[in-house]
Amino acid sequence: CDYWALGATVFQMISGQPPFRAVNDFHLMNKIQKLDFSFPAEFPDVPKDFVSKLLHICI
Repeated sequence: CDYWALGATVFQMISGQPPFRAVNDFHLMNKIQKLDFSFPAEFPDVPKDFVSKLLHICI
């Protein structure tokens, strides 16, 4: 979904890392399906809600 991709891109642009990281593709897909991600402590509060909604929109 394009909105989900936008959320993942914005997350990475702000934090410098992807929202989902895993040791292999299987674990990565599981994390994406379970929405297993967290915001770094330095992530600004204003875009947190926006990014979170985008990452949840297509799951």
